[in-house]
Amino acid sequence: MNTKLISKTLIQNQNTIITRSYYTNRYNKSTLYSKISPLGSTPSLEPELDSWVQSGNKVRVAELQRIIHDLRKRKRFSHALQVSEWMHKKDICIFSPSEHAVQLDLIGRVHGLVSAENYFNNLRDQDKNEKTYGALLNCYVRQRETDKSILHLQKMKEMGFVKSSLTYNDIMCLYTNVGQHEMVPQLLNEMKENYVLPDNFSYRLCINSYGARGDLEGMEKILNEMEHQPDIVMDWNTYAVAANFYINRKGLCEKAKALLEDLTGKGKMTLPNSWGIVATGFFDKSEVAKAFSCMKAALCLYTENKGWKPNQRVINGILSWLGDEGSAEDAEAFVSSLNTVIPMNREMYHAVLKANIRAGKEVHGLLDGMKAYKIKEDEETKKILSMIQ
Repeated sequence: MNTKLISKTLIQNQNTIITRSYYTNRYNKSTLYSKISPLGSTPSLEPELDSWVQSGNKVRVAELQRIIHDLRKRKRFSHALQVSEWMHKKDICIFSPSEHAVQLDLIGRVHGLVSAENYFNNLRDQDKNEKTYGALLNCYVRQRETDKSILHLQKMKEMGFVKSSLTYNDIMCLYTNVGQHEMVPQLLNEMKENYVLPDNFSYRLCINSYGARGDLEGMEKILNEMEHQPDIVMDWNTYAVAANFYINRKGLCEKAKALLEDLTGKGKMTLPNSWGIVATGFFDKSEVAKAFSCMKAALCLYTENKGWKPNQRVINGILSWLGDEGSAEDAEAFVSSLNTVIPMNREMYHAVLKANIRAGKEVHGLLDGMKAYKIKEDEETKKILSMIQ
């Protein structure tokens, strides 16, 4: 199993924020962002920013901050830094530690760690608080500078700047990325000892650390603890991580399935991703009937444009099994659900044809449907039709 990929996905998910659009306002007038947004390949935004002001347009601090935020989320870090530097240079606002923290982070991404350190060192003492210290820590973590990260964390502790889960999560991400998974639970314990409340991401990183080491008992213990925290709202991603480890580490498909069924029984939300993972696990163990059951659950939960697509290899296997062994009703219902996710294709029709022919049912309507979808009969279709008594 690619635990690095799971860890990477886990950490990326923490940083995923829905981006907003600032193209036009409600009166459909041009905004500063509508001018900047199309300029993705432009080396410098400063001429466009200057032109906006010279044309008599007002520039509001809040708007510039939103633009910087949006450019960061779109990974246009150089442009985000240019806007931040322009805002500072033009004295549009006096930078608070929050603005300095954002600029420090961007400098680290665009110009590297040394430039970020120089920026931090040149800050006034009153601007060196938990935000700017945290931004520099994030730069160290991003570059996987373990020694510098730990030394910087110690300095933050001495100054009383380690007050939130964010700082601990940074170090947990570092240990996850460098493969020192055994260090993550120690940090979770330290958080609790220091009365810093872990958040969802703290627990998820810890669950991942146990799963990566094959310690499913430890993983279950943390999952149970997380479920009983009054300030934690359990999300599907946590259970998806746990289900993945159950299947890939020990092949415990039944346990993963029971976990999802328990959630459903409690009225909690599950998403198709999790059921799809379990379906794949059962399919790989040649337990196609159980894979079919889990994939049905996944398709029932499918929502358009949410990023999940069923594993085509598993789908083809289930369709083949339905054609050979499933009832006509099951085959038709499954294909109907599947058609909400992917367009009708020959494999889907073949499954329903075979199931209906085995049941002694009429199939002329199905053949007409194939023609309507411009799906031509092939040798396999003719072979299936030869089954008609």
